[in-house]
Amino acid sequence: MRAWLIGSTTLQPATCAPLEKTETAGRRMPLLGASAALACLLGLPAIARADFVPPPGVTDYRLIFVTADGIDATSANIADYNSFATSEAALNPNLPSTTWTAVASTDQVSAVSNVACTPDCSNIPIFLVDGSEVTTSSTALFNTATVSLLEGISEDQYGNSTGGYVWTGSFSDGTANIQTFDQEIFDSTMGNGGAVEVGFSGPTDGAAIDIGTGWFVGDPTDGLTQEPIYAISGVISTPEPGTVSLLAFGGLMAGLARRFRRRHKPATGG
Repeated sequence: MRAWLIGSTTLQPATCAPLEKTETAGRRMPLLGASAALACLLGLPAIARADFVPPPGVTDYRLIFVTADGIDATSANIADYNSFATSEAALNPNLPSTTWTAVASTDQVSAVSNVACTPDCSNIPIFLVDGSEVTTSSTALFNTATVSLLEGISEDQYGNSTGGYVWTGSFSDGTANIQTFDQEIFDSTMGNGGAVEVGFSGPTDGAAIDIGTGWFVGDPTDGLTQEPIYAISGVISTPEPGTVSLLAFGGLMAGLARRFRRRHKPATGG
């Protein structure tokens, strides 16, 4: 569900209340809250929180990070990994409030489809949390066999450098890692009950998502060990100057209107 974000105030479309109903028990709603309510009424796009600094010159973007904590890869339900990605992002309150999904594949859902957006966001650039550009789009993210990433995915949600295995269950093109050899099916997706495909955080080629199971002694291929995953955000938008001015003006006018109503409220006898 889309949310409109003004500063650190979040409003969901289903809970947007008319401006005239935001005053209760004689308490005045702060101007910031009135501005957020106006944004709700106008249907403005999601914008980043005021305390998060977006990459310079970019208005729409996505973030990606390696989770600081690990999870096993025994579940075949992609929702479990999306939930883990969301909980990891919540550990850093300075990140924009948005949806978070796992760059991972089960036998039912591929990484490509799991990170997709409605409307389409496949051409939105992707950055690390420190503002370094990883790639120009999710399309390019899954095309590393042809064109390398601009920056390796080597930071966690706090911006700390990290490296090591990452559960993906995917081929480097983001499809579910299921292949057939001599008429035998080999399933390396998340929660398949056997070997699970891993990537490696840091490389700029296909190894970032698909390093190959069983390549090295000690590979966490059985899915039982706690390894991180890649978490990617939904589309984040920075507010345009005109939008900020509109919200500030709307909040001011709402406050003045309430003050006018209080001053001209008819007196009631006891």
